[in-house]
Amino acid sequence: MGIVLNVLNEVVALMCVSAAVGSPEGLRYDRGGSGVMGVAQAFRPAVTPVGVTAVAQAFRPAFDQSPRYGVGRPPKPEELDAIDIEVTPDGKGLRHGSGTAAAGKDVYTRRCETCHGPTGKEGPQDVLAGGQGSLTTPRPQKTVGSYWPYATTLWDYINRAMPFDQPSTLTVDEVYSATAYVLFLNGIVGEQDVLNETTLPQIRMPNRNGFVTDPRPDVGTPVKKKHPADSEKRHSPTICNTISRLRGRVSSSSSRICCHVPSSRLRSANGIVSDGPSSAART
Repeated sequence: MGIVLNVLNEVVALMCVSAAVGSPEGLRYDRGGSGVMGVAQAFRPAVTPVGVTAVAQAFRPAFDQSPRYGVGRPPKPEELDAIDIEVTPDGKGLRHGSGTAAAGKDVYTRRCETCHGPTGKEGPQDVLAGGQGSLTTPRPQKTVGSYWPYATTLWDYINRAMPFDQPSTLTVDEVYSATAYVLFLNGIVGEQDVLNETTLPQIRMPNRNGFVTDPRPDVGTPVKKKHPADSEKRHSPTICNTISRLRGRVSSSSSRICCHVPSSRLRSANGIVSDGPSSAART
């Protein structure tokens, strides 16, 4: 960057264009005026600085309002509704509709069986049924019935991502029916049980309690910070006294230095338990 500026300065030094206020020609050439001032002079208008004002307006600070270019339009309510498809575990976001496993068998056969098999266990893609009770064994099988904690998640996934080759092409009732059939294959609902936005969140999956909250300190309730003074408690007087005894030079001065921390029954590194400062420190 510095090389470019040096070359630019040399060029401007040879021929600099400066403003000639009142000159009929508008601009006149003048030697001299090198450096950044020369560049500024080269681009300065001859009479009224209207152009400079326009350029300055274009580079106003970022906190000024951005210009409007007339591109696009506010979305319509139905357009927002089409992409607002999130469903939470408690069922919020479920669409109005219904379905049963009996009706879902036809949907599953036409749209799901090729990838997941006739009973949801054959594949070749993800196995959907079976595996209950296997999570604590050496060969756990994670399926909808054995692993998923919420039935509403199944509805949400089928609605937004299935079938794999044509996602989001099922009707709302077909999604409820397919969900019911997968749950039926896992023995969770009956063949004629009606699933809708009210009954689906009420289904309790076998692994509902198989998940725990995240114990890491950056999630959930913040961990209380220790007071700086607490770090002094790590210097146990018992440790200091034990070292002094091993070295054979227990003295009142060293004991006073080591035992300034108030403590009761501190355990040292070698397992010795003390009820407080040593006898040497108390004398």
